[in-house]
Amino acid sequence: MKQLLAGALLSAAFLLLAAPRADATTVVAKDLGDLCAEADMIFVGKVVSVTSRWADERKQAIETLVDFSVLEPIYGVTTSAVQLSFSGGEVDGLKEVVAGAPQFQPGEEVLIFASKERWISPIIGFHQGCFRVVDSDGGKRVLDAEGHPVSVEGRALRYGPRENGVSGASLSDFLDSVRRQLGERGREAH
Repeated sequence: MKQLLAGALLSAAFLLLAAPRADATTVVAKDLGDLCAEADMIFVGKVVSVTSRWADERKQAIETLVDFSVLEPIYGVTTSAVQLSFSGGEVDGLKEVVAGAPQFQPGEEVLIFASKERWISPIIGFHQGCFRVVDSDGGKRVLDAEGHPVSVEGRALRYGPRENGVSGASLSDFLDSVRRQLGERGREAH
């Protein structure tokens, strides 16, 4: 009986150790007011390049540098280019993944709310301050980092198609809401 119990315990321990890791990133939900209040810089930009490299001389960590061409500075940006650094990436066949961090592709247009501080992700709310800007029949529309339509109601961000069937806010309406939020906080928008 003792051998059977010891075997069962050993098997259970092996299964726990051999089980795949469940990676997750938990962040506090941010509304538009939070994104505007916490951002050091807000801009609409186009991704120019995405480059991964070793973050340190000992090759213990990887970072990815994302270069943006600034199409429309909204707050805290006075240059035509911005570079943000994210933890993770792929170098020399070694991949380091940060669960939940936004991914970027050269050529895509984005609306960014970011911190100038060095973090795992400089995007406010980890990924919540990264919006995709896409062309649609009615002009440019705003999607979240995962490609879901986003609209604004006051400070609240609403995800999914609106009742009128429109998929996401227009970029101009979204930016008007951002400028209103900045104004309410006494922050001067460009």
